[in-house]
Amino acid sequence: MIISIVLILSSALVWQFRSTLLSLSDSSAEMMVQGRIEQVEHEGQVIINALAENLLNPLYNYNMQAIYELLTVAKQNDQVAYVQVYDATGSLVHNGDENIPDFGKAVAEPLLDSTPRDIQVTLSLDILELSLSMWMMDDPLGGVKLGLSLHKMQQEVLIIHEYMKEQGRQSLYRNLWTVIFSTLGLLLVGGLFVILIVRQLVQPIRQLMHYTDEIGRGHFTLDIKAERHDEIGDLLKAFEKMSKALQQQEKLRKEKEEAEQANRAKSTFLATMSHEIRTPMNGVLGMAELLMGTEQSKEQREFTATIARSGQALLSIINDILDFSKIEAGKLELEYIDFNLPELLKDALELFHERADSKQLTLEVLIQPGVPENLYGDPGRLRQIIINLVGNAFKFTEQGTIKIHVSHLKQGALHHMKALPERATWLHVEIQDTGIGIPESMQAKIFDSFSQADDATTRKYGGTGLGLAISRQLVELMHGRIGIRSQEGQGTTFWFDICLGQGKSQDTGLPLESEQHLSTADKQDDLRIKALSGLVLLAEDNRVNQLVAVNMLKKMHLHADIANHGLEVLQALAKQPYDLILMDCQMPEMDGFSATRAIRQQEQQSGRHIPIIALTANAMKGDQAICIAAGMDDYLSKPFTLDALYVLLKKYLAPADMRCSATSQTDMPPLNLEILAELKNLCAGKANIYQSLIKVYLHKSEESLAQLTTAIAHNDMASLPRIVDNWQKNNARFGAKTLMALCKQLSKLSEAQQARDLLPQIQQEFLRVQAVLQKETTNPIAEKPFNIT
Repeated sequence: MIISIVLILSSALVWQFRSTLLSLSDSSAEMMVQGRIEQVEHEGQVIINALAENLLNPLYNYNMQAIYELLTVAKQNDQVAYVQVYDATGSLVHNGDENIPDFGKAVAEPLLDSTPRDIQVTLSLDILELSLSMWMMDDPLGGVKLGLSLHKMQQEVLIIHEYMKEQGRQSLYRNLWTVIFSTLGLLLVGGLFVILIVRQLVQPIRQLMHYTDEIGRGHFTLDIKAERHDEIGDLLKAFEKMSKALQQQEKLRKEKEEAEQANRAKSTFLATMSHEIRTPMNGVLGMAELLMGTEQSKEQREFTATIARSGQALLSIINDILDFSKIEAGKLELEYIDFNLPELLKDALELFHERADSKQLTLEVLIQPGVPENLYGDPGRLRQIIINLVGNAFKFTEQGTIKIHVSHLKQGALHHMKALPERATWLHVEIQDTGIGIPESMQAKIFDSFSQADDATTRKYGGTGLGLAISRQLVELMHGRIGIRSQEGQGTTFWFDICLGQGKSQDTGLPLESEQHLSTADKQDDLRIKALSGLVLLAEDNRVNQLVAVNMLKKMHLHADIANHGLEVLQALAKQPYDLILMDCQMPEMDGFSATRAIRQQEQQSGRHIPIIALTANAMKGDQAICIAAGMDDYLSKPFTLDALYVLLKKYLAPADMRCSATSQTDMPPLNLEILAELKNLCAGKANIYQSLIKVYLHKSEESLAQLTTAIAHNDMASLPRIVDNWQKNNARFGAKTLMALCKQLSKLSEAQQARDLLPQIQQEFLRVQAVLQKETTNPIAEKPFNIT
């Protein structure tokens, strides 16, 4: 009886051990499969990202040899089952085979705007497939598919799984016979052996179950000690290996998060540094510019010019550091808009006229025939490249000539480009000087960051060595190349080739048929500051910047009220209307963004739209978009010049002479006394009817004025005659002659800017009409005839 009980207990323990062991082996195998699949996927992402980056130019140029070589290298990896490169239509371009038997076969969906641009992963029975689309300037180029075999991984996991099961079975059989024979020999020894089994087998298994539970909870840093030399020890070793692999994956994940956090901290630091430096720089440069406009002695003018030049040099260094940091972090992106090449060159070279005159240098610009005037690309970055290279030429040239030569580069001249995108055009630009030249030994590193020819050059001419490095990186972003030709003592020629799109087809956008020599002298008249009219509200908390802005506005004959924060802006608007608001973004109490949103919300009720221009020391990418999204109309980065402020303000404020031309009209009474008296007599004894007519007119007039404001804000000139015509009928009924004349003038305008200039006069005249009629609604009809002042 006792023997039977012992046998039953022993069999139950062994059976429990067997079930637990098999369950653990299945769970471990499943976790190992998942871990290995994630590892294979990670390796595949590395391979496909490297392939996509290196295939961009070969696929763009349709260089089959280069594609074949890249795919051959990739297929040498024993995990790669297949690799396919396809074009934008989804047709196979190459699969790494020398003969490409399936060339042109559809292997993917055609690329659309909705096509995902990140890596897509598909898992089948024995293949892990990754696909990635490739784009060039937002145009679909093609894609790459990478198939990774899971067969080897499955075999490894299967072998380990079977090994674990086999070890478990063998352990089961050995321990079973040991228990049976031991119990048959000595019951006491058998009982003691059962206790030993509990201690030696069940406890380690429970420990393994604990490890499995902890790993399932994401706790990978387990202290697993595989000190046993049996099957349980083998399981512990397997768990130890799996734990280390999971720890490595967790380490990589944390390192990635830390890198992303560090990158965000760097961006925040750059934005803060830019703001904190630009704010006092606005005061330095602004005051220096205003001081230059006052009467000074020769010595004082030299001192002031030195301050201005030093401030501009410091600002250039700040801008270079910000650009370099953004490029190094991969944060700099190009914009793509239409622009006029001759105008861009004029604007860029205007900066160098004073330096050319002071050094008695000749500045020549030549645009060869065949170069399109209208182009499509990033004009700001192209202007930056030209300014950097021309500024470098001025720095090292003391006498002679600086020449800028622009020509059209034909496709045949680009041996590395076999296929060009639609409407693409290549420009070749050379900047030639007669300066000191660069030794041949130093030319190889001239485009490196923080690099100049030698230390003596740095001490004599200054500079950070970033300008040329930034120019090289910008040229490469435009799919181009840059180089140098120089001989010491005989001058230097910097050249670069860039790819741009052709602008919209217009008469001014056709290629030039003859050489075009540009002169920027004619721009001097455009930059003359002319008097503007209007009342401006300046929202700025910095005392120095207030002083700079107010004095610049005085140069334009504009009066400005000052608000120190957003709440004061709202309070000022409640007291009187303003024609324009200059809004600083970062202020105490209420910032510029919150104030702008509050103003726009109020305007939904009034129908009026006040132009708001952001004046901010934030100069990072995206700051302008944030200002526009908050409801601001325009953006000006600090430090700004008087010319830059004037160019912006004249978009929204009418010239003083135009406002003066309407003075004779505004001197007249806002309403025709006879017509209003006649209307009043018709309503004699019926004050409620008279007052209702006035209220209906004012309400409809406010609606019409709101419609005009909205149409002008959206450049909808076609709607103006219809809106004006509906309003004129009501204006005539009350004899608002001046308002009618202004509305008639508005309906005949064809340019949106002219309409924006005239709209403030219409708004002001309506306020005069409104003031008179609101008094009428409070006066009894039976009183003596009224006077209008």
